[in-house]
Amino acid sequence: MKTPRLYAALSLAVALLAVPGRCPAAATNAPPKSAAVLAADDLAASTFFAGPIQSFEVEIPPTSLQSLREDARKSVPATVRVGGERYESVGIHVKGSAGSRRSVDDNPALTVSFGKFKPGQTFHGLKKIHLNNSVQDGSRMNELIATEIYRRAGLPVSRVTHGLVKINGADQGLYVVKEGFDKTWLRRNFADPTGNLYDGGFLQDVDNDLQRDEGTGPEDRKDLRALAEAADTHDLTARREAFGRVLEVDRFLTFWAIQNLLCDWDGYVYNHNNYRLYHEPRTGRFTFIPHGMDQMLGDIGFRLDRGASGIVARQLQELPGFRDRMIDRVELLLTNVFTTNAVLPVFAGARTRLQTALASRDPGEWASLNASIGDVQSRVLMRLNIARQQTLSRPRPFKFNAEGVAVVTGWVPRADSGPSTSDAGLAPDGTKSLTLEVTAPGATASWRKRLRLPAGNYVFEARVRSQGLKSRTDAQGAGIGVRYTGRKRTNALEKDADWTLMSEPIQADGERSYELVVEIRADAGRVWIDQGSLRVRRVPEK
Repeated sequence: MKTPRLYAALSLAVALLAVPGRCPAAATNAPPKSAAVLAADDLAASTFFAGPIQSFEVEIPPTSLQSLREDARKSVPATVRVGGERYESVGIHVKGSAGSRRSVDDNPALTVSFGKFKPGQTFHGLKKIHLNNSVQDGSRMNELIATEIYRRAGLPVSRVTHGLVKINGADQGLYVVKEGFDKTWLRRNFADPTGNLYDGGFLQDVDNDLQRDEGTGPEDRKDLRALAEAADTHDLTARREAFGRVLEVDRFLTFWAIQNLLCDWDGYVYNHNNYRLYHEPRTGRFTFIPHGMDQMLGDIGFRLDRGASGIVARQLQELPGFRDRMIDRVELLLTNVFTTNAVLPVFAGARTRLQTALASRDPGEWASLNASIGDVQSRVLMRLNIARQQTLSRPRPFKFNAEGVAVVTGWVPRADSGPSTSDAGLAPDGTKSLTLEVTAPGATASWRKRLRLPAGNYVFEARVRSQGLKSRTDAQGAGIGVRYTGRKRTNALEKDADWTLMSEPIQADGERSYELVVEIRADAGRVWIDQGSLRVRRVPEK
């Protein structure tokens, strides 16, 4: 974990960018803070997040408690004590959605707004923090690891630490403490903090009327509609240009790649959930911001090529080359950001701080937590290895020679049904070949190769020779033929023949993966497949 000195230095550098003209202050009744004050506030916040774990004592008076029982989302005044300091008239409300939501009387997660009822009051330079119960993460480590990866990748994200929480004297245990999304946070992360900050809400996408949490202009959602309209553009070239105008596309690539690496099934990309959106006036483009990252690394075999759910991600993945660019970004992150050298110190630092904070409590609490942390650490290391293997094994875009031809190698045999044999050797005339032989009626066997093709028109070709063939016809075709998975064959060789060229057209509207198949469907027979003839030929545009 970064040291307090390093956090302070980084935060001071960011805060000093907030000079007049670069980070204009929002319209408010209070005078704008000077660059020096902003730098001091951020230094105080950085020191808090990097420092010892604090205890939070929240005192909710009876009238406020009853109000939260009736309307959990409505802020009420409370008193908060932290580290010997007492904060009066602090606004609090219950937070959380399905799965993490608890009532105020049952281990609630809280949003704490220090200046809600007392303007100007801050906590270590922060106006808002979240006290997350993390009931879906027994290790209390997922948010910490995830935010560290996003931050190292250069994306805006909230800072995270831990805290021990009591509410009206009742011990609630260990919480995750997270920096709130507000104007202070925007000022730290964007050159112009006066734009609109939208809350993605629970399972809402960008075509919904999202709640605006910050912003000084009219609440007409014009910026949000422009993003939804870009995603709805039918023509792929026009869609690419539209996204370039309204979205920080390169940042979104990194955002998507990290959600893949962290197996984040409940984030924006795969569940249009747990996110914020900021529209920066200076650029006119949106940045997606991760939130609610307590369920990382559940399925460590998370596929990099799975289909997206969020509208923006879903429509971007249809653009030629975009998915490969995203997986290229995964490879880059695995090299420079999400590495064992990056994450192991985070675990070590958290263990030291947590063990110190829990030293005076039941020893069983630390033993249980430490075991959970160890489990998450193991899952992180396993995920790193799995993701590396996934990137190495993915189909690569084919390279064509000057004549527009690419020879296909690396074929894998498959016995689809019934008894058959496969081999690689020589045909009777000495041609280097792949073979398939049906040894009993009703068999289907094939050689297969998965590859990725850019948008365009192609022909898949193979030269075959047959002997003793008793063809069989079924729903997919007859005898010997070539095709790609998901398409019924348009070609067939149903009798014994010398070398015969077979072909199947491929029309790729956008860049995608194809599984090429050379197969035999027969009751008897043998086929030789000329290895040098297995190729994909690009058809020139007319």
